Amino acid sequence: MKLLTRISLCLALAIFLVSATNETFAQTKYPRPSQKAMIMQTVGDTDVTITYHRPNIKGRTLWGSKEDKPLVPNGEVWRTGANEATVFEVTNDVMINGQKLPKGKYSFYAIPNGNDWTLIFNKTWDQWGTVYDEAKDQLRVKTKSVMDKDSIESLAYMIQNVTDSTADITLAWGNARIPFKLDVGDVNARIIQNVNQNITSERINAANFIYATEQSDKYAMAISWLDSILSEGDSFNALFGKARLQAASGKKKEAIETAKKAVDFGKANKANPRSITFLEGLIKDWSGE
Repeated sequence: MKLLTRISLCLALAIFLVSATNETFAQTKYPRPSQKAMIMQTVGDTDVTITYHRPNIKGRTLWGSKEDKPLVPNGEVWRTGANEATVFEVTNDVMINGQKLPKGKYSFYAIPNGNDWTLIFNKTWDQWGTVYDEAKDQLRVKTKSVMDKDSIESLAYMIQNVTDSTADITLAWGNARIPFKLDVGDVNARIIQNVNQNITSERINAANFIYATEQSDKYAMAISWLDSILSEGDSFNALFGKARLQAASGKKKEAIETAKKAVDFGKANKANPRSITFLEGLIKDWSGE
């Protein structure tokens, strides 16, 4: 029995040591030849983040025709960095050189052709940089490179000339500067729209809370909140909430009228089918069917 106990203890100790060793190795961070970098800039109400790896020139020829055997030949897709694909992320819809790019994450590629460049935003962002599928492209835009007298050894992205709604983004490597313009649109209009949406959502949530907690003395107030929303245009959720409050107040005729309006509006505007079906069931109940 003692022998078995000793064996068990030895096995447990061995497992612990192996686990501890593995954990130690897992925490070791080894440097890579092209090291990771990230640049983030807020433009108006939009965060722009570029995550990439920075290769060095190391005396190589960067650009040119295939005959020159450059690192990045003309006419070929390039990953605009090293290792994993460069990731370009924006938190709102933006314009890139005047063309729309929806908010989200993208892998960023480019095709050089002398001074003429094609910039590519691809929908598959979490991949190795040399893996590229043109069918997944979200956007392609044109730009022209500019040659600078100063050479940059390590590839870099720069976000400059930042205003309330625009910024200039540049990919710089060697003497080449590949620029493009980012425009986040009408920030003020978007902020007002978001505030209005939040206010509308808050009023609907508060009215639903009053209904759910059966605060009958506040039904009229809750209906007035929903009416203030409906005065700006029909809303399925506001009509739904108002119909239930009217029925709970004993005004079933008005509730049925409001609910029918909600059903028609909901079907026309692709509201949640389950909510529409549920409301149709309430209409039958209130009608005594």
